[in-house]
Amino acid sequence: MYFIVLIIILLIIDYTEEITINAISFVYGGNADLYPEIVNEFNKYSQKNDLDINLKLTILTTENSTIELTNYGSMIDMLLMKKSTKYDLYLYFDSYTSIYGPHFINLENILEEDYIKMFSPELLNIGCKYNNKIVGLPLFFSMDVLFSNTMLLNKYNRKVPETWDQLLETAKYIKEEEKKLNNTEIIGYNGLFSDDESGTLSLFEFFNSYRDSNYSPYPKVKSKETKDALIMIKKLKEEIASDDIFSRDMFYTIEQLFSNNALFLKFYYGEYMPFFEVSAIPGKNENVSGSIASPFVISVSRYSNKEKQEAAIKALLFFTSKDIQKRYFIKNYYLTGIDSLYDDEDVCKMVNCPAIKGAQPYSTTAYNVTEYSIDYYFAKLRQYSYEYIFGVIVKQYKPKYIFIRYDHWIISISGSFLLPLTIIRIYGKLNVMKCIIENAFFLTGYTLNWIPLINQLIVDFPKTNKISEWLNQTRNRYLFLISFIIFEMILHGCLLIFPYDIETILKSEGENFQKCKMNNVFGKYIHIIIKFIYFIFLLSSLLLIFIEWNMKETLHEIKILFSLNFINFLQFIINKIIQSMDLNNYYVDGILFSMNIFVLSITNYIHIFLLRYYSIFFENNKNSIESIIDHFKENNLRFSPDGTSYSISTENNSCTTQQNKTDNSSFDSSATQKRQSQSHNSKYCSGNVYPRKMSQILKYHYQQTKN
Repeated sequence: MYFIVLIIILLIIDYTEEITINAISFVYGGNADLYPEIVNEFNKYSQKNDLDINLKLTILTTENSTIELTNYGSMIDMLLMKKSTKYDLYLYFDSYTSIYGPHFINLENILEEDYIKMFSPELLNIGCKYNNKIVGLPLFFSMDVLFSNTMLLNKYNRKVPETWDQLLETAKYIKEEEKKLNNTEIIGYNGLFSDDESGTLSLFEFFNSYRDSNYSPYPKVKSKETKDALIMIKKLKEEIASDDIFSRDMFYTIEQLFSNNALFLKFYYGEYMPFFEVSAIPGKNENVSGSIASPFVISVSRYSNKEKQEAAIKALLFFTSKDIQKRYFIKNYYLTGIDSLYDDEDVCKMVNCPAIKGAQPYSTTAYNVTEYSIDYYFAKLRQYSYEYIFGVIVKQYKPKYIFIRYDHWIISISGSFLLPLTIIRIYGKLNVMKCIIENAFFLTGYTLNWIPLINQLIVDFPKTNKISEWLNQTRNRYLFLISFIIFEMILHGCLLIFPYDIETILKSEGENFQKCKMNNVFGKYIHIIIKFIYFIFLLSSLLLIFIEWNMKETLHEIKILFSLNFINFLQFIINKIIQSMDLNNYYVDGILFSMNIFVLSITNYIHIFLLRYYSIFFENNKNSIESIIDHFKENNLRFSPDGTSYSISTENNSCTTQQNKTDNSSFDSSATQKRQSQSHNSKYCSGNVYPRKMSQILKYHYQQTKN
């Protein structure tokens, strides 16, 4: 009898249904890898403690540009409006709290008061409250800080600045001293006033830094504080930076964080080069910081049944516990909303606690993404501020010329003016020197056209490598260009040793004329090398254009370069056709040759300058504000989002990609990098059809941001 009862009890225990709860989150580009670890850790914790809870997390990203923040917001809003029970936990940006708040449970009725009090009241008040009810907790938050180059500061016995005046004075002094040592590339301060959400945040932070104290309210737009802040921004730009540096975007700042050319940089907190010291963003006065905190919130759905809500609460407590915050979030340089952890000795070994404390009490900016006028207001605020900081012309056009450095752009343009000089051979009596000069002008002009462009394409390669880092230095760029020109000079010098023959074409009707003809065997080999160089320029640029086709930062320039490459390839074919035709007519031969050269020169010039100028004008006058409003839906986003959606579960390790649909299948976290090409075209994932190199090229082709 006892044996039967025992069997029944064991069967009941064995068949107890495990609760599966589903969470959904939008994640920035490089931050998706952390979540699988925590989800797996929770599921292990659940099994160990007999919680009978299995957590699955669906992550939405936008690397392949098929989903954006606005789409993410709309999709979640649609689910909540329909009172969907598909997801029990929601992870989202704090700006959505005003929209999603009514759909989440009030945590004050469930969690202990002491637990809620662990978190920063500023983060709770702005990012986690709806109608004075706490509907979420801050999972982590991001915040801009000041990175100071300690190598340069120590060299000149200077301290990390606490005010903008101190930063200005220090930067001016060090730049002047470095200039005496022939170092003219020091960047005083990056600004990060790009024409996007990062630029808007930079304005908010600078205005915020002009409060009288950290407890003062955020300055009004028409206040004296805002006016003084704008004056200081312009002063910093003119005295220790430039229009070009201040208008660069976040990718430029990331590059500088891994170089030793920048003195002060403003960027979000994270792990970068060890010679940078982190501190709060300076203020008008000491002990005032401009740093603005942007929390990422976790909430529980009202529409889940009671059993799932209780399970979701346990997951929420696990994610926000001190232990998990220390072991996962802080360890990976995420900032925690639990203030007491910044007094923890172990935490302060991983995080710069004084810098974070220096920004307390945290300043936050409330956003309302439901009001179109707010987005329009932000765009206008940027527009009017930049008109003062940069000037109208600079704001609209100069930032667009960041694809190629100004000096290299001039070199590239000069190549277009050198090409027409090749027609020198059709004037006057032909001789050997004219034959050599024709080839020299053509190849040198073409080299000047393309080497600066290929150089920049290598620097912009999707993955930073030793070659791109080497070519990113000004000295090495010129060395790269000069080495090609010297090699070409040697080749043309060899043509003096193995010269052309002057062939005279005798005509019974019409004028007699002469042609350059290479009969020497060694001279023919030199000709083959010259043509090979020409062809290598075309192929290498075409390959780099394909690899960087989807890079957001240079999307416009890449399309122009593709068109330029196509025209040059077409000209190469036309030139070969003309040469193969036996045109024994002086005028026809001269006209076709001249037309081909002039068309090449003019089209190269148009693509490098005129067409780009037209496109910039078209974009700025037709789409600037509209584009900003369409894309500016999350002011605190300062990372590169990435693309596919996937779910994580410990039940299996299957890998299935999908095209950003709501019902996502399981996805192995180890496939994070592979998903970029998989989500675009599934045929590239089926087995090992393509070699590894081809797969790597395809992965780069679909990559939108530089690693």
